[in-house]
Amino acid sequence: MNRTARQEMINGWDQKIIREAKILVVGAGTTGNEIIKNLALLGVGNINIIDCDQVEEVNLSRSVLFQGEDIDQPKAETAAKRALKINPHIQVSGRTCDVVHDIGNLEYSNFNCVILAVDNLEARMWVNRYCWLNQILLIDTGIDSLRGNVFVMAPPLGSCLECGWYMADYRGLSEKYSCLKIGLVSEEPKIPMVITTAAVIAGIATQECVRLLHEKKLESVSRTGILYWYSSEMNTILKSIKIDKKEECPGHAHVFEELKILPIDLEITTKVEEIKNKVATAIDADVVELWHDKEIVYSAVCNECSCTQEIAPIPLGKFKRLKCPSCNNQSLVPKDFTAEIRSGFAPTDLNIPHNHLVRVVFSSQNSIREAWLILR
Repeated sequence: MNRTARQEMINGWDQKIIREAKILVVGAGTTGNEIIKNLALLGVGNINIIDCDQVEEVNLSRSVLFQGEDIDQPKAETAAKRALKINPHIQVSGRTCDVVHDIGNLEYSNFNCVILAVDNLEARMWVNRYCWLNQILLIDTGIDSLRGNVFVMAPPLGSCLECGWYMADYRGLSEKYSCLKIGLVSEEPKIPMVITTAAVIAGIATQECVRLLHEKKLESVSRTGILYWYSSEMNTILKSIKIDKKEECPGHAHVFEELKILPIDLEITTKVEEIKNKVATAIDADVVELWHDKEIVYSAVCNECSCTQEIAPIPLGKFKRLKCPSCNNQSLVPKDFTAEIRSGFAPTDLNIPHNHLVRVVFSSQNSIREAWLILR
């Protein structure tokens, strides 16, 4: 019998679907480790892993793919290497990067399903929006001590991840980028974790991924917008909750409107002024503006002496407090920041990733119109 023969005995199981699947796992830590291990054992043909951190000793009690010799090594590449040892008949790749800023929003179209195993709202928000944009299955996981949850999204059906969020969630994200807090080095709160909780949550997430892949193939996706909640604090409890779709939810209602994509092939290394000229000529527009979906910092100001300093443009989310050349304090904070993609730079100078949609605002025939432009 071949290595997947026993699972192929399950009624309705199609190993060909599993073998041809392309799965993106964002986060290779506790839960991500278990998910990657499960996917490798199942024989998922193509597993892609993204994580921005390195292996620490504290990971070793709850990460089967990490060993003592891996401390200070990148989590994504290490997990990929070990997953290949589990199953050498599949393709596994790891990439150390920031999923919020370094992955083009159209890159998600390369996958059948994305599984989130991260511990921050910002990554969840952007991955949720990009998966909805590309109509890609999304499974989000979270654990805290002896509790955990799994959310299932199958756009355009049901709700998105943000439909279950509250205003307090968005306030927390806004405060992160306030001038008082931005760029400060602060200790991230530590979340209690144990492998048993991670194993349960990873098992549910992996099985939901298998189910969605089978149902998507049959175009009969069910149980969308479902949150599975697990707790073993007193008695083992597992229940599911339906999250209602909010029509005005920013996760899918207003962020990516159904605008026309301009059929203009442009390299991301092209200077912005040249991009604007090419777009204006192609669509016979008078004025063209380009807008990113994230704010870019173009200059900074000192909190101590009010000195203004020009800086190399950087996304607001990547900004770190700089030393003021006048007072020598580590107190330069963003002053001039906007989502507008300004002339004088190429998109790569502004940390805009490859294969990313940017918004084009232009005037044509005395009216203001909008469209999408792909930067390859």
